[in-house]
Amino acid sequence: MIYRDRYWPRLYPRQCGGQVFWTAGRGFLYAGTRTIVASLWQADDRATSDLMTAFYRSLGKGLFAWEALRAAQREQLEKQPHPFYWAAFQLTGSP
Repeated sequence: MIYRDRYWPRLYPRQCGGQVFWTAGRGFLYAGTRTIVASLWQADDRATSDLMTAFYRSLGKGLFAWEALRAAQREQLEKQPHPFYWAAFQLTGSP
């Protein structure tokens, strides 16, 4: 699983060996990564840390990645009701 945060450079469409890669995430998927958790916007650092801690704790309990992300987001929702703090993350690939 790859976790992409705001510090990764954003890749724009470019030709690579006949393939056009639109995002770093798509490149990882083509390379064989099964699951990517990526932020859609620049999220608060503390909220991201809390959310990722809860996410990996849930994964450790045996939940699927989509269930773990959902549980982590709901946990953050109780702490910070504004979506800016928990809604930035999406899961791409195999759940």
